[in-house]
Amino acid sequence: MTEIMYAMMIWIASVTGMAVTTPPPNPPVYAQERVLKYIMNDCSNEIYKERCRIIFEEKSNGSVMGIFDHDTNNIYLNQSIRALDQKIQDSILVHELVHYMQFQNNLPYTCLGQLEELAYKVQSQWLIENGRKDVYEELEISPLWVFIITQCADHEGLWDVPPDSESTVK
Repeated sequence: MTEIMYAMMIWIASVTGMAVTTPPPNPPVYAQERVLKYIMNDCSNEIYKERCRIIFEEKSNGSVMGIFDHDTNNIYLNQSIRALDQKIQDSILVHELVHYMQFQNNLPYTCLGQLEELAYKVQSQWLIENGRKDVYEELEISPLWVFIITQCADHEGLWDVPPDSESTVK
């Protein structure tokens, strides 16, 4: 898996200009969506206890396909994506590797949501170059939703936490 991630990172570098670094220390972990939301929302932190209780009560809806934990450099993928076409699965890994490379290259950002714009753009390019439709059509994602999550909220809780982010969007 390390070789595959490294090859993907070389391709990402070719389309973004980011430097290629060593691949993530661990292969992606496949987990239930509930686990991804737990990590994404920093549920191990007592401060978010009530929000996290709500997360555990809601049903999985496939809204979180993958996350990158920038504290541990680990990538987590929703186990349900294994049912998708391999090229779509790979595009989700490419998306998370973009985030890994953004942190490895110390790209500046105001909020974590800003990092999503490049990740979706690169994911879309990966899909198209591999004979698929763009990310909006393949994953049925609204361009408006992507626009919204890439904006930095003035107040925490203005909208849901974007994928691949911690629980605080400021």
